[in-house]
Order: sequence, then structure tokens, then C-alpha cells
Amino acid sequence: MDMASMVIPHPKEKRPKIIYLLEDDVEYLKSLPRSFPDLYFFRHNRDITSVKAGQKFGESYLRTWWKRACKNLGISGVDLYGGTRHSTVTALGKVCTPEQIKDATGHVSPAFERYFQGKQARALSVTRTIQHLYNQNEVAGGVGWKE
Repeated sequence: MDMASMVIPHPKEKRPKIIYLLEDDVEYLKSLPRSFPDLYFFRHNRDITSVKAGQKFGESYLRTWWKRACKNLGISGVDLYGGTRHSTVTALGKVCTPEQIKDATGHVSPAFERYFQGKQARALSVTRTIQHLYNQNEVAGGVGWKE
């Protein structure tokens, strides 16, 4: 099966990183004006103070907007990294296995274990098993259960 993707050739991990795209992502990218390979993907779309349209976002641009959004929402103590990668892994831990999450996020370092809340995934797995058994009339409370 072919799957659309983007490649980050030089991430901090020193090996190319692949980002798989959903159909909606592809459609959105197709809707953007033609720009590659000459323009940056993350770039300013209009002139602002000291920045011209087409220039790439600065190193702290996303962090600046993250802080502004948190302030507007009354959230404190959550930095950009913790609010994005950490919270994504934590949320996925409720429904996915560690292997599935690592495949999707590209985590390769031991830091993953700090973010992954495995207890949630294991609890969900057990709950799903109980539900399956219940539906199959194999646990107490199921129709036809005999003690």
C-alpha cells in the first residue's frame, strides 16, 4: 500500500525522519499555492515587523505563540515540548501500545518511558477484554452466566 509522506532529512536524531500523511493532510497540502522546492514549508505568509513574507519561521516562533495561547487560556507551567510531544504520547497511551506509539511518533530515546503512561493502556486492554468476555457471556453479569 502506498502512503503519502514527508521526509525531514536532517533532524536532531541524525537520521531522516518520515512523517506519514493522512488523505486530509494531502488534500490540504495540494490546496496550498505551489512553492516547493524554493520556499520554506513553515514560512511567513505576509510581511510583519522585521520579517518578510516567504522567510522561514524563526527558532522560537512556535514557542512564542504557544506561550501566548497558554496565557490566553490561563494555563501555566506547560512548556511547548511538554504540551506537544509529551501530551500526545500520554493521550495515545490510553488507546495504543508503546510499540504503536513509537512507530507513529518516531521516539527512539529512553525519554519515551517518561511520557508514556503504560498503566492507562494496560487498564484499557483489560477493560476491553472484560467487555469482550461479558459480550460472550463468560463473566459475571453476562446473559446466561451460571455460578
